[in-house]
Amino acid sequence: MQYIYGNILPRPEYPRPDLERKVWLNLNGIWEFDFDYNDEGEKNKWYINHGFSTQITVPFCYQSKMSGIGIEDRCDIVWYNRRFTIPSDFFGKRTILHFGAVDYSAKVWLDGLYLGNHEGGYLPFSFDISNFVIPGDDQEHIITMRVEDTPSRTQPRGKQSWKDKSFECWYTPITGIWQTVWLEAVGYTYTKRTRITPDIDKRNVLMELYFNRIPSVSLL
Repeated sequence: MQYIYGNILPRPEYPRPDLERKVWLNLNGIWEFDFDYNDEGEKNKWYINHGFSTQITVPFCYQSKMSGIGIEDRCDIVWYNRRFTIPSDFFGKRTILHFGAVDYSAKVWLDGLYLGNHEGGYLPFSFDISNFVIPGDDQEHIITMRVEDTPSRTQPRGKQSWKDKSFECWYTPITGIWQTVWLEAVGYTYTKRTRITPDIDKRNVLMELYFNRIPSVSLL
């Protein structure tokens, strides 16, 4: 199932060209969405069973018109929900769930199970969900996310306004998912990051490769 914004999937390109892999699934598009003005979602377990009241186009923040919402009023806590299935070509590989960036503090659940959290609005983060999904079985899974973005001036915020409205040179705040969300299939040993250092005088480069080794785990 692939949702689209209008007739075009928003940000369809692979989001990390320096480590592009052939087997991946873009999760941008329409997600279920809710404002949590009273901070009641976690207490009431919205990550298990909650009737979301609206939709949002990811990866645009709710303050943007391109999100389909376009409300600039401040809400410190928002929730996202997305259903998906794992394609059959992920079979035999590890399945990694990636978030390009979420502003600011995020908690993530998969099918009601807590995966973990991340704090920081500018850095990517990911979860290995291989032990919770089986590719190609048509089983529908659900990602649920709680995002908190406070107006604290001690929180790294670039030029985002900490007030309810933008003013002078301070921009409208960005809350929630604002970079691509995607799934990718990787081997049990895979390249996690690279570092390339050129030496112009010697006409060569030093390439450093950093690998992530994951023990093989059977799902049977």
